[in-house]
Amino acid sequence: YNYNISLEDYNRLLLEQNNCCDICKEPMSKPFVDHNHTTGAVRGLLCSMCNFSIGTFKENIDSLKNAILYLEKHKNNTPDNQALNYYY
Repeated sequence: YNYNISLEDYNRLLLEQNNCCDICKEPMSKPFVDHNHTTGAVRGLLCSMCNFSIGTFKENIDSLKNAILYLEKHKNNTPDNQALNYYY
């Protein structure tokens, strides 16, 4: 009711998403209704971590793209080839 969708709409989303998060595709124990904070439009159901992550990035698409680029840049890092080595 907080997001102006009916229980039927919520259940339809759960069924359409096979009870899985619309981002990570993992099964959800407690689905969160994801919505656009500017328009209020419901986008789908997310797990708590994906919902929290989008909120942390303040729904900023450029920041999310930069995060992906960052992860891709460092995906092959091992302790021997880290971008920064710390010596104590």
